[in-house]
Amino acid sequence: MAALALIATLKFADYVMFTSLNRGFNPVSDLPLVASLYDLIVGTVGRAAAIAAVGLFIIAVIGLVAVLWWSCRVWSRMPRPFIVARLAAVAAIATAGLAIADIGQKMGRPLYAELHRATEAQAEDERQDLGLPRAATLLQSPTIGGQCWLAHATFANGLWIDYQTAYGAALNSGRQTLYHLAATAGFHTAAVMPQITLDWPEAQFMGFDKILAAKDLGYEGLPFNWITMPDQFTFAAMDRLLSPTVPEGARSFTQMALGSSHAPWVPVPSLLDWDALGDGTVFNPVVTASDTPRVVWKDHDRVRDQYKLAVDYALQVVFAYAALHAADPPLMIVVGDHQAAGFIALDERPHVPMHIIGPAHLVDALADAQFDPGLIPDNVTEIRSMSDMRAHLLQSLSSETLAVAPP
Repeated sequence: MAALALIATLKFADYVMFTSLNRGFNPVSDLPLVASLYDLIVGTVGRAAAIAAVGLFIIAVIGLVAVLWWSCRVWSRMPRPFIVARLAAVAAIATAGLAIADIGQKMGRPLYAELHRATEAQAEDERQDLGLPRAATLLQSPTIGGQCWLAHATFANGLWIDYQTAYGAALNSGRQTLYHLAATAGFHTAAVMPQITLDWPEAQFMGFDKILAAKDLGYEGLPFNWITMPDQFTFAAMDRLLSPTVPEGARSFTQMALGSSHAPWVPVPSLLDWDALGDGTVFNPVVTASDTPRVVWKDHDRVRDQYKLAVDYALQVVFAYAALHAADPPLMIVVGDHQAAGFIALDERPHVPMHIIGPAHLVDALADAQFDPGLIPDNVTEIRSMSDMRAHLLQSLSSETLAVAPP
């Protein structure tokens, strides 16, 4: 009986993981995610609801054990042919249900394309007016639905890191990340991480000279539920706080993890004038006027609409920041870390976009045959692994490669 209960619990965990991360549950490496899931629920619908969810799960496990105990006693008294027939019927119904669910998942991919393509097309027109070179491609991410740090580590380490155990092994391996190598080349390395609200001991293995976490960015406005601050404020805070810390004459190599496109996608602000952001309290009316995640998440269609708006806001902010600095553009490498969960993304592919925006000689060096000019990766023939990008960046931006380009 204990074995049956354990198997059923693990299968339920598999269901949750396939729904959210598009993979099965690994009892060894995924147990720490339980705490992360609890924190996400707290940030999305509140602590009371999170505690209630934990209580319901415990009750469900107890109920499962009771039902298994009762059903085994009943089935043990039935004739064998009757049991076989019933099992066949249950299997047929389950298979049909899975087929219907699979068809439903694959019917809605164009839901997001119209809005995002329009935003990219508008930014492309502005790019031409500003004379700001750009290129785009698609990459294969190691994760879907969550665990964005796996994608960050894959990109920085040049290793395929798709499980928590692999992540821990990479951190402790002594391997040089992009940030270690940039520091060796004379760059001042930094991480701007608005969603880091607790201790982050892993950062000591990543090669950053300076880290700006949520408490360091000066945001005094209301949080956007689980999201600490809007992306536009994060960009402005980076300009305000990071530049003074860079040694004179040094160049900066910075990782910024944007958060507005992270669940629960409520509320979604609008772009404001860069000079009007202040301490972030200007965003408070958006927060107070918005429906709560508890209201929005009752309707899956509305959740998808909010996700679409949140991703589009993140795109608008990135393109607006690039335009703001067009007169002396930095090199911006913009990478999506992963798709949303399947029932939201309506797309099981692990593909994410990568945009390059910046000085012409650097964009030209990075944009090989697998990149399309502009912002829309329409003609990419090969979807490369995100783990290939470390080597690509090192080769493309090496002094030997850039020697043939203008300084």
